[in-house]
Amino acid sequence: MAGWFDVAPAGDLLPGQATLVDVDNVMIAVFNIAGEYYAIEDGDLEQR
Repeated sequence: MAGWFDVAPAGDLLPGQATLVDVDNVMIAVFNIAGEYYAIEDGDLEQR
């Protein structure tokens, strides 16, 4: 997986909210923090 993917309209994720999306069978956590969007691969650190 590389590059940018559209996952939802910007207005669907309000400041302070987060969501999980599946991108090519990889769960990505997307956050709106004070109007800025961030995304990280979701993972359970205890399983690593």
